[in-house]
Amino acid sequence: MVLVRVDWTNVEESLREWAAGRDTQGVQGFQLAWLARFRREIEDIVSSLAAAGRLDPQLSRGHLAAATALLMYGAVDKGYPPDHTWERLANTLTKTKVVNSADRSLEVVLAWGAGWGDKWGREIKRNGGWEDQWPGAVSALLGLTSQTAFRALKAYQALRLPSRVGARVSRVLDEEQRDTVLDWAEFIWWDFVSGKCTCTSRIRRATVRRQADSVDPPMQLCGIREHQLANWDPEDQPLSEFLEFAVAGTLLGGLREVNTKRGMLYPYLKDK
Repeated sequence: MVLVRVDWTNVEESLREWAAGRDTQGVQGFQLAWLARFRREIEDIVSSLAAAGRLDPQLSRGHLAAATALLMYGAVDKGYPPDHTWERLANTLTKTKVVNSADRSLEVVLAWGAGWGDKWGREIKRNGGWEDQWPGAVSALLGLTSQTAFRALKAYQALRLPSRVGARVSRVLDEEQRDTVLDWAEFIWWDFVSGKCTCTSRIRRATVRRQADSVDPPMQLCGIREHQLANWDPEDQPLSEFLEFAVAGTLLGGLREVNTKRGMLYPYLKDK
């Protein structure tokens, strides 16, 4: 049974009205700038939906935001979300106590679309539909990962890290090796979403390779909580903060040299 039914036609109409006159090149969320704008204005969209009386008044602001985000970042080429998808997602918003936060509900939609939510009944099925990963959500989360990686590198540079790691950070930034960082971010994103991060093993390998006649140690999952999207709890912290912990080792505002080795970015700086 669906928690609260949604008139998806009304949601789509409100979304179109909001997008009118804006640069719609990124309307499916493939551009990070569009995501940032959507996040800034999600409250306005929700307010307009509520004021117009277009949706069931039982819907919270979080549900309204999630419904709107589903049509931005979901598998919309397959039609409107099926009832069971909306029911599970709406119940998750309630159980994680973020139903009154439009921005946090948007993050739940992005994470859900990328594959988070297995303990809430989210099961990925490779069928290209609503039960699969959603291209818009995947691209948006990958964009956030890339953005976080660039910010982490700048924070690392300010720390003046010693030896080869510090030199690699400076070289990547000074030579504007953007494609290199984007490649790293894509690998980080995959490990983060799949829960298969092996960062600690890669650091050990990078260390022993500098020793004569060394044998690579076996690859093992790192087990660091923040390196798995599945461990994110929307009630505890924003997804953006959880991602900072994953990529950089801690929140960038409190970064110290000792934290860098816990970040998923660190092995790529240690590798060469």
